[in-house]
Amino acid sequence: MEIEYDNNSQKSQFLVLDYERYHKGLMYKTSNHYRQFIESTYTNDAWSHNGVEDLESDTQVLAYVFGRSDANYSQKYLSQKQDWYFDFDVRVGFSFTSAKIKGRLDKKPSDISGLYFGSSLTLGKIWYYRLSTLSNIGGYIRLAYNLEMENTQSSDIKDDEPSEGETAVTVNDSSYLRHGPLLSMTATF
Repeated sequence: MEIEYDNNSQKSQFLVLDYERYHKGLMYKTSNHYRQFIESTYTNDAWSHNGVEDLESDTQVLAYVFGRSDANYSQKYLSQKQDWYFDFDVRVGFSFTSAKIKGRLDKKPSDISGLYFGSSLTLGKIWYYRLSTLSNIGGYIRLAYNLEMENTQSSDIKDDEPSEGETAVTVNDSSYLRHGPLLSMTATF
């Protein structure tokens, strides 16, 4: 049996950029992605694993963002720039994950809340121009290398002693590291 997964992610940020090129604010992110879970049963004073299966999870993240942005500063406050730039940000917050097992209606993992941590670094070259004769219409081209990391930790650890025959579903923590070249072209009005 072949199962299809829909993987998508949407991120919205409300950031305030100051004259020192630092930004801070809030990020809200929703993502729908594939994860694995382990189903276990408690018998004879030990956990026995019944196997690893697939699930589809919906994760919502609310995080505080702090960082430095040379590229956004150039777009907001300068009329011309052709130089190297360095951007970074750090994101810390909370995540909430609900999951459903594809193809099985009898088992559903419990909803999971936990901590979220993310960070990104970008180093590159920017070419930015505004034309004052055309009411400051302009644009920029950025060519850079980007490195981004995210980690979502679950906090569904039970403190009480399990009962005989109890079934638990454990969802793996979610982490990813993404890096590669970045080409961005933007028009400003």
